[in-house]
Amino acid sequence: MNSVLFTVIMVGFWGLNLMNGTGLGTVYHTIALSQTAAVVLAAGCLFRQVGKDGGLYAARRYFYPGLAMAAVFTVSGWFGGHGLQALEYLWAYLIVYIFANIRVRRKALRLAGFAYAGLGAAILYIFGFMDALDGWNGNTIAMVGLFSFLIFIIPYFGATDRRSKLMLPGVALAYVFLLQYTDSRSCMIAVVLSILLTFGIIPMKKVLRSKKWLWFILLVPVLVAGVIVLISGSGLADGLNTWSLQEFGKPIFNGRDTLWQQGFETLFDNFWFGTGYINSGYWHNSAVACLAAFGAVGFGLWVKLFHVMLGDVRRYSGDVCVAGAMTAFLVLYCQQSVELGLIAPNPNMLPYVMLGLMLGRVRYLKGKET
Repeated sequence: MNSVLFTVIMVGFWGLNLMNGTGLGTVYHTIALSQTAAVVLAAGCLFRQVGKDGGLYAARRYFYPGLAMAAVFTVSGWFGGHGLQALEYLWAYLIVYIFANIRVRRKALRLAGFAYAGLGAAILYIFGFMDALDGWNGNTIAMVGLFSFLIFIIPYFGATDRRSKLMLPGVALAYVFLLQYTDSRSCMIAVVLSILLTFGIIPMKKVLRSKKWLWFILLVPVLVAGVIVLISGSGLADGLNTWSLQEFGKPIFNGRDTLWQQGFETLFDNFWFGTGYINSGYWHNSAVACLAAFGAVGFGLWVKLFHVMLGDVRRYSGDVCVAGAMTAFLVLYCQQSVELGLIAPNPNMLPYVMLGLMLGRVRYLKGKET
């Protein structure tokens, strides 16, 4: 695909994603527009590729685990008295399929990445220094910025050239500075972590090739929530709270330990299939949100689908863009241990764009092999 057209499509998704979480999105029905566009584009991809070897790669490889997850989510919501609410989340996987059918070139990804870096920085600057975004949730703005930055750095994984060594830390420092105004500690940490991983200061290549390591990272949110609930109220937690109040002016867990305990209690009352209700904007942990809504079975299938995608492309992790997309998604996924947006009735679209870029890059590489 032409780099300019690819960038226009990427920017379009970014704009819709920003609008979806606002009052303007409600007025102009951008959520419904996003869903309709995703259905139409996915149907177009499916129709265009029927009968072509490799064209249905994503549909074939992930159809059964995806179907099982969708069935459990939908049935759980229906019997929980929440109708088809799960479909308001599940449509996000159409975004993965759409981008999986684009042959993603590094040049195009770099151009789109620059656009995302500029857009992310702009929205953070407006939030911090202007009045246009007064009243917006700081964490929501922070995640738009973080996710934009993570997509920007995808084609630079393992970069060794002087230009990248100067540019990437410079952009990262600018983002950390701007993120201070959102008061999101997790997003600032994620930006720094992504740079350390990109330059190999924290080794990542062996992790990307290991199915066991991928499983471990995908379980990080539930492990974080479980450990925090266990130590909450202990002397260690009190010490951490004192330190956090001194350094950041707010408690270390900021009430999340209480929320996560409630989430686990909800799980134990509805262990296998959950309540069927995705409580948007509440749990501040993707694993707890999934466990409370869809139980142990739903959570297992949710994580399994991510693992199938990541595990399936790991043999291509020697490619800069594949490794970058995998790493960026895993950083994002771990950041969702303390935030929300990955699983919600109105999910943030950028994580699913990221997964689609990963699969689209593999499709491009497969095309070069034949």
